[in-house]
Amino acid sequence: MTPDPPTLLGCSAVLFLLLGVHFILSEFSGRRWSRMAWYAAPFLLGSVSSLLFIVPTLLPGLWSLRLGALFMALAYGAGWQALRVMLGCRPRILVLLFACSASFMLSMLAGPTGLMHVISTAFRLAIIAAFHGAAALDLKRNVRIMTPGGFEKPLALSCSV
Repeated sequence: MTPDPPTLLGCSAVLFLLLGVHFILSEFSGRRWSRMAWYAAPFLLGSVSSLLFIVPTLLPGLWSLRLGALFMALAYGAGWQALRVMLGCRPRILVLLFACSASFMLSMLAGPTGLMHVISTAFRLAIIAAFHGAAALDLKRNVRIMTPGGFEKPLALSCSV
């Protein structure tokens, strides 16, 4: 028996939702609202993305798929921001919003097939890869990681701007 894509996406949506709730509850007692929001955001956004991909008929036309792709890019970007918060750096929200907005605008111009669809997909994948690269650079350059117990573990240099 091979699982079909909607089943895998459904399982992913539930797991992402559970992880998002876990981060909300684990940080809730410490009243660290910013940390709680950033740690939960990638998983909650990923859950919404998965749900939109499971039921593409939820919205007319390609809007469920476009919004699903937007939430997927936002989830990866929020993961990068959560890492920055964990490292003690300030989040770079404008970079995240600009990149995801550009991707969404391209997807609005694209149809279900054709050159614009390929360009939109390639651009979205490039943005997701850039979020991964930025996270790797932040890890490489950082001075410390704040552990849940409030202790610092030294790493390398400093936060990127």
